[in-house]
Amino acid sequence: MKDLYRETGGKRGDRTTLPAEAQKAYMVGETVATHDLKQAGKFDGNQQQVNRQIEGTVKDSSKKVRKLFPW
Repeated sequence: MKDLYRETGGKRGDRTTLPAEAQKAYMVGETVATHDLKQAGKFDGNQQQVNRQIEGTVKDSSKKVRKLFPW
């Protein structure tokens, strides 16, 4: 993530400073992650386990999205 901001001259933490294509990629990634999380349903376990399950789902979603973009 830091690389994206550095390489594009964006201000870290401010998506509006990224190129339009990167902003679109963020939106697509968030949309896919939201869909995948809803589809996964309820997560089980203590809060730490639930957090790991959510992180894993979002990580898998981001892999899907990366395949859609050339960078």
